[in-house]
Amino acid sequence: MWSNRKLVLFGGSHGGFLVTQLSGQYPNTFKAVSARNPNIDLPSLFITSDIPYWGITECGFNYSEVDSLSNSKDVLMKLADCSPCKNVHKVQAPTLLLLGEKDLRVPPSQGLAYYHLLKKHGVTARVLMYDDCHSLSTVAAEMDSSINSVLWFKKYTDDDSE
Repeated sequence: MWSNRKLVLFGGSHGGFLVTQLSGQYPNTFKAVSARNPNIDLPSLFITSDIPYWGITECGFNYSEVDSLSNSKDVLMKLADCSPCKNVHKVQAPTLLLLGEKDLRVPPSQGLAYYHLLKKHGVTARVLMYDDCHSLSTVAAEMDSSINSVLWFKKYTDDDSE
């Protein structure tokens, strides 16, 4: 039975997109989430990322055929429909967001927007911001984000927290 398992989600960038998708689509399945620089709002990512084609292709469109979102209601609607923030109102798992202040790939505004949406819907959430870029690969950021993710998972998977 799923309720007796201690399943958690951890992912960064596209993995952050996937874990935030899963936590919204299967809200009763996971005990906690840790997402590093997650892509959560594909329409805004199109105009803020250094790889604007990512969200377009993730939704099944040919990037070379999309000039702007303002000219394509279908593309805009599909991007919104594929975004993790679409299901944020269903999320139940406490969510830790690990964000790089200097991230050009997935600007920290993505994670901060998701944080505010989680809080609006009563979900336990925390943001850790690092003086780093997308990869969070400085020794300090990598160690701190790893340690805090483990502590986050431990806190929400201990039997006392249920």
